[in-house]
Amino acid sequence: MANQLKGDPEFIATVTPVVGDSGGGSEPIDYGELVQAVLRRLPPITVQFMGDEGVVADSVTIYLGGNLKIPPVVLQKFEGGKRFWQVKPLGEPLNLELVPVE
Repeated sequence: MANQLKGDPEFIATVTPVVGDSGGGSEPIDYGELVQAVLRRLPPITVQFMGDEGVVADSVTIYLGGNLKIPPVVLQKFEGGKRFWQVKPLGEPLNLELVPVE
């Protein structure tokens, strides 16, 4: 990324200080403007949620400073006309009770 910015003439012109007429000083750098110029040039981040057999089930694209909301994992089981479920944040274990079938 840094190499791309080094070769971008528009970016270089934006961040290069302007030398005064006397040659001894320069304009102060507006760091807020500099940060915004960098952020405008950064590519977005794409997060892919994988499904069965490595196939992308969903994807979300966000920019730096944005919010990424990761949905919880939901497990549902229907048994005897009843619905059982658990909802846990991604990364937390789901608890199952396995009963042997004879």
